[in-house]
Amino acid sequence: MNISRRQTLTGAAWSVPVVIASAAVPAYAASGIFAVNFDGGGGANGWQNSVYLNFGTSNGSTQTLTKPVTLTINVIGLNTNTTTQRSFIIGSSNGTLGTRTYTAATRTTTFTWTIPAGTSIPPLATGGNALPDILFSFGDGLAGVNRITNKIVVTAVSGASLSQTLPVDSSVLKDKNKRAISPDGIY
Repeated sequence: MNISRRQTLTGAAWSVPVVIASAAVPAYAASGIFAVNFDGGGGANGWQNSVYLNFGTSNGSTQTLTKPVTLTINVIGLNTNTTTQRSFIIGSSNGTLGTRTYTAATRTTTFTWTIPAGTSIPPLATGGNALPDILFSFGDGLAGVNRITNKIVVTAVSGASLSQTLPVDSSVLKDKNKRAISPDGIY
């Protein structure tokens, strides 16, 4: 039996192992891999109160950021009878909080939170053990005969995408801690 060069080359081509190349997809590029939640309502609406804004993965795995992630956050006063904002303090377990700006016409304080590249982001959790997070500590909202209440809204995210649709509004999403005094996402 005679074997031609063509048959030999065809057989050789089919016996060569196939190498499949793939590129790792960076964590920040994965669509909808991150999420936020609100964990607060420890006090009655309009009274001294605190709430955490937690950031984590929505897929149950830990991811390391390969570039910074910045969230734009609004704290909105819900009492339409005043343009005065209730005092509050913010602190972050990880990252940088930008300068706050206040717009009296909309009763809105806006700031950014930047989580640096290299930060390990665990699955989304609640409370003081959910890192990274921001702790909002609201002062007493007494304003004449009414109380100033607030909601928190994440309006934009850069460097990553959320599994939730923006804006993420605390009064819509509600608090994760349903046993809190006021778990309605209003503080």
